[in-house]
Amino acid sequence: MIVLEKYQIIEEVGRGGMGLVYKALDLRLGRTVALKELVISQTIIGADRDDIVARFKQEAQTAAFLNHPNIITIFDVGEENNRHFIAMEFLPGKSLKDYLDEDYKYSDDELLDILIQIASGLEHAHLKGIVHRDIKPDNMKILTDNVVKITDFGIARIESSTSNLTQDGTMLGTLGYISPEQLHNSKGVDSRADIFSYGAMLYEIYTKKLPFDGGTVGSTILKIMTEAPVPPRKIVPELNEDIERIILKCLQKDPSERYQKFKEIIQELTIIKIQLSKSKEAAQPKE
Repeated sequence: MIVLEKYQIIEEVGRGGMGLVYKALDLRLGRTVALKELVISQTIIGADRDDIVARFKQEAQTAAFLNHPNIITIFDVGEENNRHFIAMEFLPGKSLKDYLDEDYKYSDDELLDILIQIASGLEHAHLKGIVHRDIKPDNMKILTDNVVKITDFGIARIESSTSNLTQDGTMLGTLGYISPEQLHNSKGVDSRADIFSYGAMLYEIYTKKLPFDGGTVGSTILKIMTEAPVPPRKIVPELNEDIERIILKCLQKDPSERYQKFKEIIQELTIIKIQLSKSKEAAQPKE
């Protein structure tokens, strides 16, 4: 089947609550792409349906602002016979969540490299005035060479935008990773909300637990708003102290007490990476 007059669908490769993803061939350029199709329940009508379509288009428009090796590239967006599509680069590989679920054992060096890549992509987005608002392992695609691609800008916010797609008081994001201010009002958050979510993701990566998990939605929200997380080294005593410090600083309730920019995190993770490399070299037997 050919859609938008130039994409030949090869096979379905994924599906979610509101979308299908196909592997497709761009007939004009001869390249393989991922073609994401919006699928809306017939029970959703009127303004609610229009809002979903607008968010879908916003995903393409937002990501199109960005040009970074650690952010998915959007090629095209279009509509055909009331079917809505986004064409983007095809990314073979698994998500970071897949690897966590498999309990895959990354080396310290590999994991730090992945985390620095994610931080670099988000730093680029923030410099362009874009807040992702849904940082989590599901949205981090790991390619076969351990290159990371940040995906799913469907609820991202352009800081200078006056769009009304997100109403005051609306909560957007994924509960296990969401910042206190995002719980209160997703429309008003800035880049430091992504830093909190990044910290929650790091906490999960290193401890295999979420930092705020109350068992129910209400209890989890209460923990995010009022409780400090259990220090990661209480769960994993051998965890590097500097990594624990980075995680806990990201997870501060008050945005002013977190890192203010991802470049600060990149600098500190890079120092840890260098230190671990030197320690490893020093431990090697001398010939």
